[in-house]
Amino acid sequence: MHEGRTIFCFMQPEAELRARLYSLVHRGMPGDIAFYRHEAQNKRSVIELGAGTGRILREVAGEVRNAVGIEHSAGMIAQATDLPDNAVILHADACAFSVDQQFDLVIIPYNALFAFGGIDRMRQALQCARKHARTGATLLFDCYVLNDDDYALLLPVDQEQIATVIDQGRSIAVFEWEEPLTTPRSFTMAYRYEITMPNGSVDIMEDRVHHHWLPPTAMERLLRAAGWRLIGLEAAFTRVPLGPDDIHLVGRAVAME
Repeated sequence: MHEGRTIFCFMQPEAELRARLYSLVHRGMPGDIAFYRHEAQNKRSVIELGAGTGRILREVAGEVRNAVGIEHSAGMIAQATDLPDNAVILHADACAFSVDQQFDLVIIPYNALFAFGGIDRMRQALQCARKHARTGATLLFDCYVLNDDDYALLLPVDQEQIATVIDQGRSIAVFEWEEPLTTPRSFTMAYRYEITMPNGSVDIMEDRVHHHWLPPTAMERLLRAAGWRLIGLEAAFTRVPLGPDDIHLVGRAVAME
């Protein structure tokens, strides 16, 4: 969970505001930008699935000739206003995109793999990524570590305030909670924004992101079915093997022939 904090932003049309609030509250994992930028060194091209506002893509682009992001949310893309000339974010489904290029590096950061919409869509996204990867290309993804026994202990999770956003005299309280789903290994991350206007009236905005997660032991089979060979699972951004107490991992795979 995130610690409460105060953030400043500008009010925007609803879709862009939702994206802006989400990106301000969800700033990635400590060390993720430096990790992906280092991994992009000596690569010619990179494609990122679930690029969001370009938080990572704009940094990785500094190491490659060209960088492409795939993002389904137009609101997120509207926030990506400061990309370098060699980077672009395309409005497309990560499970069914088409780019006339193959890449040396594929990245899926910040739990995006688990937010694609279920095991079938995860496989489709990985297959689509493989079609756009040169043989021997590297795939990197990071996600939280969760096993079936752990999951049974986690839910339900009560609503928790995780941030306060101040905008031109309007105070926006941000709440987060998890809602279990009947589909195995699935839950919804829910967000509630309570926007207090200068006159004291309150507007409510809610967002939900569905997660379908996999335990680490199931990742090798999923990757192989999509044309990737798992090299290893690492403790997040450390480049050392995943340990039993680690709660976030990096998966490293290569594109098979």
